[in-house]
Amino acid sequence: MYQLKANNIFRSIGNVFSAGLAPQSKTAVSTPHAVKAAYQAFRQSHPEWAASLFDETFLCQDAAPLFANGTLPTAEQLATAWRNQFNVGTASQQTADIQKVLPVAAVFLQMVRRELHN
Repeated sequence: MYQLKANNIFRSIGNVFSAGLAPQSKTAVSTPHAVKAAYQAFRQSHPEWAASLFDETFLCQDAAPLFANGTLPTAEQLATAWRNQFNVGTASQQTADIQKVLPVAAVFLQMVRRELHN
């Protein structure tokens, strides 16, 4: 009898803890999957940027820490990470490159958000 009550208590406690860890819906997409899916659409609409190393390798390896723990970076963080791949140029060139890629990073992040909410 005591064993049965203890099992029920532990099951209840487990349900409380797992409720906070469960995904919002069964159709929720993980962030890495959303990044990959968004990239497939991105490379079609922005082939010039995909050819400029704003590509799957960059997004899934170099920029992966920015997407850790299910969070999304800001467009500036993503643009800066893209620019950091290239260890050349003056500080003003680097700043100009970041400003140039900033709208592209914002579009990509919007695509990721769309994938996450589909």
